[in-house]
Amino acid sequence: MMVNRRSAAHFGALLLALLFSIFSTAVVAAAIPNCRALSGDFPPRCARNTVDPLSGETCTDYGYDCLWQVTDRKLPSGERRIEINGEWPPSIVKVQVGQRIRIELVNMLTDPEDVTIHFHGLLMKNGYVLMDGPQHITQAGVGQGKSFIYDFPTTQAGTYWIHSHAPGQYPKGLRLPLIITDPQDAGNYGYPASSEGDLDKIITLSDYWTDFWVTESLYQKGTCGGVGLEVPPEEQTFNEVIASPTGADTRQKILVTPGSKYRLRFINLGAHSRYYVWISGNQDMEIIEIDGVMLKRNQFSKGFEISSGQRVSVLVSLPTGTVAQRIMVVSDRRINKGQTGPAECMLKPTSSYSPMQYTWGWLSDSAGTGSYAFNEPSQSEMAGYGRLVKTWENEAKVAPFYQYRPKMEFTDQNRVGVDISKPCGKNNADYCLCDDHNNCLFNPSYAWNFSEVAFQPWKDQQALLPTKWTWDYIHEITLNDDKGLGVMGLRGKGVPFIAPDTQEKGMPKMGVLPQIPTLLRGLLGTSWDTSFDNPNLYGYNASQVDQTVVLPKKNEIHWFAFRTVKGDHPIHMHGHEFQIIAKVPVRTDPTTGRVFTFAEYGHTYNSIPHNTYPSRRDTIMVEKGSTVIVAIQADNPGVWALHCHNDFHAKTGMFMQIVEDIGALRERIGRFSTRYPPSSSLNPFWGWDVKMFDVGAVGLTQAGAWKVLYQTLRKTFESYGYSTAALPIQCNTATEDGSFVDMNCEDRPDFP
Repeated sequence: MMVNRRSAAHFGALLLALLFSIFSTAVVAAAIPNCRALSGDFPPRCARNTVDPLSGETCTDYGYDCLWQVTDRKLPSGERRIEINGEWPPSIVKVQVGQRIRIELVNMLTDPEDVTIHFHGLLMKNGYVLMDGPQHITQAGVGQGKSFIYDFPTTQAGTYWIHSHAPGQYPKGLRLPLIITDPQDAGNYGYPASSEGDLDKIITLSDYWTDFWVTESLYQKGTCGGVGLEVPPEEQTFNEVIASPTGADTRQKILVTPGSKYRLRFINLGAHSRYYVWISGNQDMEIIEIDGVMLKRNQFSKGFEISSGQRVSVLVSLPTGTVAQRIMVVSDRRINKGQTGPAECMLKPTSSYSPMQYTWGWLSDSAGTGSYAFNEPSQSEMAGYGRLVKTWENEAKVAPFYQYRPKMEFTDQNRVGVDISKPCGKNNADYCLCDDHNNCLFNPSYAWNFSEVAFQPWKDQQALLPTKWTWDYIHEITLNDDKGLGVMGLRGKGVPFIAPDTQEKGMPKMGVLPQIPTLLRGLLGTSWDTSFDNPNLYGYNASQVDQTVVLPKKNEIHWFAFRTVKGDHPIHMHGHEFQIIAKVPVRTDPTTGRVFTFAEYGHTYNSIPHNTYPSRRDTIMVEKGSTVIVAIQADNPGVWALHCHNDFHAKTGMFMQIVEDIGALRERIGRFSTRYPPSSSLNPFWGWDVKMFDVGAVGLTQAGAWKVLYQTLRKTFESYGYSTAALPIQCNTATEDGSFVDMNCEDRPDFP
């Protein structure tokens, strides 16, 4: 069982830690809990008022500058988890927009398991794709005893999170909120500026397993009915704590002053659970943010759903004279209902009188006035929710389920505004739940108005229409294949994603170039030509061509149409906030129930209705039997992961990549070559060498960008077994007279 207190223990001095010296004078470190700051590593810090090496803009202060020693721990209870600096849950990262973040990640895990981290929701513009973090895509994994520095400016305020992007790893515990505040938000939305970014107003929701290493093994073996069928969670958590049946853990209580307005930030850190959230008493919540996108005022809902990876901010208040109200969080049984087989594959309900898993917290009077029993939901309270589950179970059996969307209470297609003063009864069954004797309860889900398609962003953005109504600009992606495996791909050709840097056995080898991550494939070569627009360049082999979408030209507009007929999938796109153009049902043959292919749809995309100023976010749930259409503009050169945020599915290959305007990226951050045999005697050891081009050349690449790219190159080849001494990276360095000379990069006078 998860412990209900935060561990303060720190690991003893390990051999790896001796490689670093503590930067005790760092002002930032002193202000951040459990922060260990270092100096002197590479790439160097961006000093205030100097030029940013990638964006070319003026550098600002560091709001967060810390060493992360990533370790794992097994408790006497059997619980096993990944910790940061000996702490779990890890401390929240909070900065003000415009400040920089620097994290030195050190892998100190006991198992030979790679680590990377991703800053979920941050767009990483201006070449900072180098810091985006997905293993195999932008960088190699950070192996045992290795390190990697993430250093970048923040340009977006909002609610985000940091998590491992090594496959299957963040459910083990390497996850935490990232809050980027904007002083203007409090004034815009009418809540106290003093509460902006309050750490105790951040609510994380997550599924829980005692030992996810064991869970991962069960999943990979197909224990619960085959690969693609998840192992159900053991519990659900509220702020990383399992709710106590009696009383309340302090992390369950959101302390407020009755009558005052507060911003609550919800983050779904789960591996695959989707949640439905509301506050007892049918309190209206003003939805003000989804996935970092601020919304216009006065968009209210009685509740909301939040899928894996998504974030939602709401404005609420505890009514005057009220001691506490329950924040109710119910997990979607259509996702977490479990399979047949061993006990590990069966869903374990939270209580004996409900078939569901759920958790809860409290809006609680900070003054502590009055008495209140902070108990679990009663049987009568859960009974109404249980009826909803029966409805899901029964109506999910409608065949063919994709022909007519089943009427499920918690889907946004069915949320409508209702007059709650209207009496409940069978004649009003659309918003009441009634038994055979006409005993009815008001169904709060029908009073919800949480339609992510309809939300209006604070900043209007005209609907993006494809540059051309052709398949070069409309990318149709099928989620799952006919066997229900976790795959996705263009043109209905889903195969499991194979990491582009998957190595041959026995690497490294003399005279054999290793496979490299997608980003480095785009930077490899001395000159750019149209071959960089060929998706075959970026996949592990030819079978992976349908897992790569190439956006070759700057500012062109592309649509992505995601379709699923087997399972619900939260799809996350790195590098972009996409517009939500439409959700439409999947069409089927009315006689046989066979799902039509995209080519058989019988409609043209240019006839699909959409809002003038669509809603935007970075993660969206694509529900079974539906097609979700989103739009982006190719204005962020880079290589971006596109994947299901059900971490089980992502690990088994439900993963793609977007290669965007690679020519512009090469101009900004540089290029390199690998040569066999080597052109000089600088590296005779492996029979080939690496050279970076145009280093220090004015107007060819952003000045100083080579220092950031150098880290990625060096750490990549080190991860494959090539030592820096045996494989020195050369810099094709500009001289004062405009010519270039080759030298080891570490011999440059400006190398730290």
